[in-house]
Amino acid sequence: MKKEFILNIILLLAINFLIKPFYLFGVDLHIQNIVGTDTYGMYKVLFNIAFLLQFVHEPGIQAFNSQNIAKDPQRLGFHLPRILGLKLILGVVYFILAIGYFLCNPYDASLLPLMIVITINLFLSTLFLFLRTNIASIGKYRTDSLLSSLDKLLMLIILGVLSWVSPFRENFEIIWLAYGQFAAFLISCIVALFILYKHLGILKISFSWDYAKKLLKWSLPYALILLSMSAYTRMDSIMIERILDDGGLESGIYEYGYRFLDAFNMVGYLFAALLLPMYASNLKNNKVINDLIDIGLRMMVLVTFVGAAAAITYRNEIMTWSNKNATPYYGEIMIYLMLSFIVLSIAYIFGSLLMASNRLKNLNIVLLFGVVLNFGLNMYLIPSEHALGAAKATLITQTIMALGQIILVYKLIKVKITLRLLLSIVVFGLLCALIFGSIYAYISIGWVYRAVLSISFTMIFALVLRLVDVKSITGLITRKKPT
Repeated sequence: MKKEFILNIILLLAINFLIKPFYLFGVDLHIQNIVGTDTYGMYKVLFNIAFLLQFVHEPGIQAFNSQNIAKDPQRLGFHLPRILGLKLILGVVYFILAIGYFLCNPYDASLLPLMIVITINLFLSTLFLFLRTNIASIGKYRTDSLLSSLDKLLMLIILGVLSWVSPFRENFEIIWLAYGQFAAFLISCIVALFILYKHLGILKISFSWDYAKKLLKWSLPYALILLSMSAYTRMDSIMIERILDDGGLESGIYEYGYRFLDAFNMVGYLFAALLLPMYASNLKNNKVINDLIDIGLRMMVLVTFVGAAAAITYRNEIMTWSNKNATPYYGEIMIYLMLSFIVLSIAYIFGSLLMASNRLKNLNIVLLFGVVLNFGLNMYLIPSEHALGAAKATLITQTIMALGQIILVYKLIKVKITLRLLLSIVVFGLLCALIFGSIYAYISIGWVYRAVLSISFTMIFALVLRLVDVKSITGLITRKKPT
């Protein structure tokens, strides 16, 4: 079982690291350059509006499934039909709210079909995730790992063909992006439903008001977490477009940098997904919790510092590669978003522990403060600094959120972070800046080769500083759970 778990984690990481970057930078970025920065910017504004409202049709149902179906897989036949019925009703409410918001604001009426498809897509995406939690909960971990990027793989194929090799590539329209995503999500849901059908022998949809009330009451704290995190990570581009009223131009510029934050953030998200069950199964063992945080921080710092240092150092080259018309302004935005990536990733380590220990009320208070803070900062900074102001607001908000979660963990769970670890992190951060800066300034070879050289040197220093201790990681993974 232990060996299977490790293999599934490796498989999950490999699939996501191979497919998602290819989609984001090989297809999504290409489509943005075809349709134009302003058009793509408006697409992301509409996408983020629909994304912010996702808590309506996903009020913590995935969390319920992960915790309850896994404990009693035999109850899947009871829960699945009732949750599917509830999700369909919530989906209708979500659709009405999203389209209603669009109609109540002065958006171009020609964008309504795009908004409709985006809204349906986001419902299908969470439906797919919900179906996957059922598949994982009944012990089909390998199947779930393979399914984890099915939607992105299908988008890569469908949209890659449309935007790169089809006869229509020169006249690609932004709504085709939404259509391609719709096809990918729909096929993914059908595949997941077929797998569940093979397991259950029959699939039904039903609705119970009593069941719905109990489930919604249980999931409310998770819904608030989802809403809060979505708000202060996704409201930026919406506020840029609303405040500046520039047809989505600055929002589109912001998305060039945000795409890298989104891609890199996959590391933090997967770490959180890995740590959550490990935290939950060892809550009574303070030493194991301390070890998990120690190793999690070391691994996260290694990945985030190196990734952020590379992106910041070669920001202008990366932005020029992304868009031949990019200016240093694009690179400036990248600096703040990559620094945000570091603190956001560190926050995952502590936020996961708060969720595992059921400190949801405390976490929600911190996150709601983050929403208010981010909104205020955006209102203040965007009018004068445009997309750059939104990037600065993101960094300030993410830093305060990370500090808030660290303080909560320290006070409520009594976790200790050693002085040696803190010194290692600071020294490694300074070395990253020194190595990347020196190689960039004094070695005259192609920027990609300089970046690879810089990464290689920093990895060597990480081993010298013992930032990464392979024996400790292996020992923690192979540790037996307490009985």
